[in-house]
Amino acid sequence: MAIATPSVVVLDDDSASIREINQALRPKYTVLATGDWRKAVQWLETDRSVTLFIVNQGFRSMGWSDILKEVRQLRPHIRRVLRTPYSDLTAIVPSLHNGDINLLVSKPLLAGDLQSLLAINQAA
Repeated sequence: MAIATPSVVVLDDDSASIREINQALRPKYTVLATGDWRKAVQWLETDRSVTLFIVNQGFRSMGWSDILKEVRQLRPHIRRVLRTPYSDLTAIVPSLHNGDINLLVSKPLLAGDLQSLLAINQAA
């Protein structure tokens, strides 16, 4: 029996950002990318190979903190990552403290961010 490749759901409405994550994570992961929150939820509900969820802090269709809370309720064991281009982290601190965010990475990805993503996912 073949072992399934783990999947990553990326919720972002920036195509350049999605390409960057695809390049960073493939071929070790199947990257399921969308700008549609409903599609992301569908993948979370139906695809048990999903082990990592990444959302952009600037996602415009729904607030990132609400998204991460919902992901935590749907699949509490999935690692949740917030990508941010912002240096002011004041808005992020409560979500870090309550466990909605497992990892915070920069946008664009910095050299160590890929290793952090892979390490946190392997720790799950």
